Amino acid sequence: MPRTICFSFLIILLVLPYSVIAQLNNPVTAGAIGLMMGGTGAVTSHSSSIFANPAGIGLSNEKSLLLQAENRFLLGSLNTVQAGFILPTETSRFGFRLRHFGTADYRDQEAALIYGRPLAKGLHLGGGLHLRQQRIPEFGSKQWITFSLGVQVQLIPSLTLGAMVFNPIRQKVTPNEFQPSILSVGIRYEPSEQIQLIAEVEKDIDFPARYKAGMEYKIGDILVLRTGIRTAPANFTFGVGIPVGKHITIDIGAWQHQQLGTSPLFNLRYQW
Repeated sequence: MPRTICFSFLIILLVLPYSVIAQLNNPVTAGAIGLMMGGTGAVTSHSSSIFANPAGIGLSNEKSLLLQAENRFLLGSLNTVQAGFILPTETSRFGFRLRHFGTADYRDQEAALIYGRPLAKGLHLGGGLHLRQQRIPEFGSKQWITFSLGVQVQLIPSLTLGAMVFNPIRQKVTPNEFQPSILSVGIRYEPSEQIQLIAEVEKDIDFPARYKAGMEYKIGDILVLRTGIRTAPANFTFGVGIPVGKHITIDIGAWQHQQLGTSPLFNLRYQW
């Protein structure tokens, strides 16, 4: 096995006991934009919700195509690539997403159908059906199906509460291994149209709670600044969003691990 692959797996083993997101068999619960804001995702309420809380796509009123990439610790063998599509109808929003992580020596892939809709004024519900596969050539592959649920409630115009759960039935991968069951609860405060402040807690049933905070600041229609922090372990995150014409937005950022280095993030959104 190439030296780079061996080093990549060593890094994964070092991070695995401490970080929910760094686990190989964990879903991405934030998407690239959420990762730029401390890994928050429970109160994401635009097209990027297709990678986070499914209830949030109920607020997306345009057709959306998203492409995302994450390069963990600047290692070519630790790349995550995602794609998502949202189709709004008069009463509901339908989405489809794909995710790929790994190399020829280890692959973790997912295809998911996402559904979200407003149930009442200020109340949005959503869910996802996830088909996942893990493959190691020497040991074969394993496929399984699980689901996610989400809710978002606008308490007052400037305050939104969100919650989502992934794999609530604690689906087994093997007789001795469970797929992670993850609950996230967050709150978003918008003191003005330019500023969002987010606080969130995420709990994997097998790991300590992880606390997250993020901020977004819009500079007119030309630039969006994002930053955040999360615990277990402590990561600093940041990013910018740049509109390109009427329909396209490019988001670029990174999250920083104190020992393992920088993980760049990229997101391309096309809405029409």
